[in-house]
Amino acid sequence: MNATVIERIMEIKKKERFTNESLASASGLSVETIKSMFSKKTNPSIDTLLKISSAFPLYSLEWLLTGHGTMLKSPTYGDVLEAIRNKVKVSCPGINPEWLLTGKGEPKLSDEKPVTIKKVDMKNNPTDGIPLIPVSAFAGFGKGEMQIMEYDCERYVVPMFKEAEFLIQVKGSSMTPKYNSGDLVACKKIPPNDIFFQWNKVYVLDTVQGALVKRIKKGSDSEHILIVSDNEKYEPFELSTNQINGIAIVVGVLRLE
Repeated sequence: MNATVIERIMEIKKKERFTNESLASASGLSVETIKSMFSKKTNPSIDTLLKISSAFPLYSLEWLLTGHGTMLKSPTYGDVLEAIRNKVKVSCPGINPEWLLTGKGEPKLSDEKPVTIKKVDMKNNPTDGIPLIPVSAFAGFGKGEMQIMEYDCERYVVPMFKEAEFLIQVKGSSMTPKYNSGDLVACKKIPPNDIFFQWNKVYVLDTVQGALVKRIKKGSDSEHILIVSDNEKYEPFELSTNQINGIAIVVGVLRLE
């Protein structure tokens, strides 16, 4: 009796030591879709099959669909690289495959995705969008002493950053290549009585040295944090938490049209 499509997928899955979760990650399908496919043992849609096939670039699509021909196709160099990238994506989430294979780019994939935004027509929609506040104004806004409407500022509509309360412009090169001078970061203010740092995340801090856009890591003790620049030319330094007047977490990176 000839094997079914589901049985052939399960054969590859077993051979490659994939779990339902890792197959979902490599194919872009949901774990629920994968589990349902195996439990019902019904032939998946063409779209689902193509996505599963993309997770196994060294395996013949003809064999997967029909059972004819050889299981493994004659791979090109690109096929091998794609197979490695899928393995990396499954086993090393958050690691940039390009960096691992070539040394180019950043070691870790960015959580914040750069997007293009448009300016709000302030004359007709004065309260729409997210306000872009000057760096100097963050001191007042960070401490909650001033209302955002007091600032004469531009506003931008960014649907994917609904939780952001304000935008602030990056100055200088200390956070390159991820944040370039002129980029905007979308920020969400954190109440001073409820500060919980997510280590290695980027924050905007209102400090005695002014506003800082920096990556935060664990300090030498509970009263200090380590201030880190993405640009390796800038040395990290510790900052006492009592020197922080206001804080906001960066929830996204934005570039103007």
